[in-house]
Amino acid sequence: LETLYKSEIPIRVNIKTPFMHSTDLKFCFEAMEESGSLGLEEILENKDTFLNNFNFTCISDSYWLGKTKPCISYDLRCPD
Repeated sequence: LETLYKSEIPIRVNIKTPFMHSTDLKFCFEAMEESGSLGLEEILENKDTFLNNFNFTCISDSYWLGKTKPCISYDLRCPD
């Protein structure tokens, strides 16, 4: 999780739509609000490089139970 949390990892997604165009997705899982949000400040300081040039945002509102008991988000739903 730390590698995914602190790195840009390209993920290829195939979505069948009537339009054929490229889509850029970036994921930033911040689930440590209750435990101090370790690493989030560093990402926000680099907002001009990491948080630019993307089309969609996925927000995961989950939480760790402590600094040694991680939460794993496995499902995100889009509103209808």
